[in-house]
Amino acid sequence: MTRTQIAGLAVLWALAVPTIADAGPRRSKTGTTEPRQAIGPIAVSIAGARRVRGNRPEHASLHVNFSQPSHVPDAALNLSLTAFEHEAFPPGSGLNLRSSIVEHPPTAWSDLHLPDLPVRWTPKVVRYVKYFATDPKGIKLMRVWLARLGRYENTLRQILEEVGVPSDLIFVALAESGFDPKARSRVSAAGLWQFMKSTGQVYGLESGYWIDDRYDIHKSTYAAAVYLKDLQTRFGSWELALAAYNAGYGLVTQAMLRNNTNNYWALCEIENGLPYATTNYTPKIIAAAIIAHNRERFGFSRAEVKPRSPVVPVAVKLARGVKISTLANAIHADADLLADLNARFVRGRTPPKGKPTTAYIPKQNLKAFKRASKRLRADAGDYDTYTVRLGDDLASIARRFDTTERMLRRLNRVFDSGEITAGVTLVVPTSDTPRPAPSSPRERPLAALPALKPPSGHRLLFFRVTRASTSKQICDAFRCSWQDVVHWNDLDPQARLHHGQILQLVVPTKFSAEAASVRALEKQDIEHVTRGSQAHLDAELARRDLVRRAYKARKGTTLARIGKRFGLSVGSLARINGFSRRHTPTVGEHITVYVAKDNTRGTVKASPPRSDSLLREAAAAQQLHRAPTGRDASTATTAKLPGKVRKNTSRPSPTAAKGE
Repeated sequence: MTRTQIAGLAVLWALAVPTIADAGPRRSKTGTTEPRQAIGPIAVSIAGARRVRGNRPEHASLHVNFSQPSHVPDAALNLSLTAFEHEAFPPGSGLNLRSSIVEHPPTAWSDLHLPDLPVRWTPKVVRYVKYFATDPKGIKLMRVWLARLGRYENTLRQILEEVGVPSDLIFVALAESGFDPKARSRVSAAGLWQFMKSTGQVYGLESGYWIDDRYDIHKSTYAAAVYLKDLQTRFGSWELALAAYNAGYGLVTQAMLRNNTNNYWALCEIENGLPYATTNYTPKIIAAAIIAHNRERFGFSRAEVKPRSPVVPVAVKLARGVKISTLANAIHADADLLADLNARFVRGRTPPKGKPTTAYIPKQNLKAFKRASKRLRADAGDYDTYTVRLGDDLASIARRFDTTERMLRRLNRVFDSGEITAGVTLVVPTSDTPRPAPSSPRERPLAALPALKPPSGHRLLFFRVTRASTSKQICDAFRCSWQDVVHWNDLDPQARLHHGQILQLVVPTKFSAEAASVRALEKQDIEHVTRGSQAHLDAELARRDLVRRAYKARKGTTLARIGKRFGLSVGSLARINGFSRRHTPTVGEHITVYVAKDNTRGTVKASPPRSDSLLREAAAAQQLHRAPTGRDASTATTAKLPGKVRKNTSRPSPTAAKGE
């Protein structure tokens, strides 16, 4: 492999699994180990980088708030497989075969048992078989796959046969997830069959806060079987169907038309044919199926592989709100096995609201379940539920039910507060009387906003942004456009809204936040000030028990001495006063300082704060509105000299002033 290929492989892998490719654990100051990712000569803390990104994916759009971290099983072995692919099949190098379809196997393999998928003995298929059978890393990966397959093989094959597709399509799940039901890719494909949410919904797999059917072993296998059957119906060959499963049927159709062929193997060789990963996808699956049908021949006997014991899952009805770990303890089942069988319950418990739902347990634990079912129902009722509104966050919900954010996170297995979207039902501790909304001035949020006067028949309403808020949700709830929200709040439309930021919105006087299912704030619920004004600074400082004063510089005064006297850094003084850290105060100069209320000795009254453009415009608008009726301000067309006013100018119309 060339240096260029190795570098390309490193970049490819870093993009594919950013949470796994690491430089080994480092010991933090607290004594715990933290995983780090090698990027060139440095090792970056993965958790720290996610915190810097606000727990958002690296390439997320502006309005993406949260995406669960990827879970890629067998990461190191898959990295070795990728290295083999790049060495054996360099990207962009066609095989230049005389015939792209090879019907006959190598002589040494002429007596193999073949899978019920079409087998073409192309060089890629042969190379994959040899890699899995002879390369130490390939052997190790195949052993892991075959061992994991033992748990689910019978169940999956039965479903595939029931739908009427080849049962060896089971090896699609091997290529997609390594038979790990909890697998999740960096692009949020999930489950054994790695369904994207949109495709899963087409085939009956619903994805919500509490349940994601893409992780359901049974439902996802039925969906994959039907989807693959539809693709085979569309293309007529299983090779093209598999390519479409990997790359999308639109791309495969386009490649066929552009290159005027229906031959998958030919498309793999053409420069503008199929994506590189797709050219490897089908031969990898066929090679794995060949190995699995000839385990003894290739050295994968039961003694070598040690497959997991087959599981016969039985469907049972489980009451709402039951934790899967509680179920495992009650029926004396293996907790990890039960979590895999019920991976669709992504929060580790059945939904807390609604009818009993279907769960799966091993057949041998059915009698124990029948004995424990009454107690499980009783345990499920020991909580209340709360349906989240737009504008709720964990902190406000915790205050409402007199609990803590930590407790809410534990009860509902919250990965990130960006998941707490409107309509989600949460488990909350039982509480007789929810805590009322804050009433004291110090408890009310400070809302520093541009001056805005609503038109007749309208009023101002305020909304506190949460991690889960999106522009579309806000606009839908308050029936306005995003351009209006940007204008009303002087926002940058290219920047993210930040958790805790308060927006002002113009709504009809009769607008009902209750009817819109939104958590809005009235004017009395907040401390409303004009952004950048004296009132804004005073209110913000008062919350920290500080006041805005000034220090009159004397001979020999330096920023360092002022800072030491009032507990401020040189950087803070420079930022407050808008000058450089190297600034030398002149005698008599007033330096603005923020000091404790009981530490104002030696200070004088501060001059008004620097006026920003918004304040100047607001002041000008107010002055114009209250302009004296004696004369108009001079303009370039009415004044004889700059700034001079004609004596015979007419008085302004009150309606004209209002129109301004």
